[in-house]
Amino acid sequence: MPSRNSIKQYVAGDYYHLYNRGVEKRRVFMDDRDYRAFMGYLKQYLLPAEPWARPHKDLSDQIELAAYCLMPNHFHLLVRQMSERGIESLMRCLSTSYVRYFNHRYDRIGSLFQDSYKAVRMRDDEQLYQAEQYIHQNPKVLIADVKRYPYSSLYWQANAPGWLQSVPR
Repeated sequence: MPSRNSIKQYVAGDYYHLYNRGVEKRRVFMDDRDYRAFMGYLKQYLLPAEPWARPHKDLSDQIELAAYCLMPNHFHLLVRQMSERGIESLMRCLSTSYVRYFNHRYDRIGSLFQDSYKAVRMRDDEQLYQAEQYIHQNPKVLIADVKRYPYSSLYWQANAPGWLQSVPR
């Protein structure tokens, strides 16, 4: 029997809560550099490719990022899929890039994440808002004021950069 939220059937235009954690619940972000590397890859795929930059997969017209939170041993992304296979492309590119970076940096081989990422389709606005709140409250175990946690979209809420969209109200 497949694990919960592992069967992925995507609908263009819908929101999804994507998440994954380290194999054996191990840390996947050891320090600030690792968090920045993951976010760098994520931004790279969400922004249009610059003609002068190194070529990369441009998913800016396929995926919108609405919320995120990176925790020491897992991550959460709340995305809106604009095309039929946008999430699959994003997660393949993001996971491959980050695992390659991490394994090279820490001189290791093998899987970093426990399994394939999980995806939950947001069926209505209430579920969407609850997922966003859940994602933003995740750092509560690490820091009392979650608005100050630097690896969460809540940190950027007042002044969101172009690669971060807000959940419609």
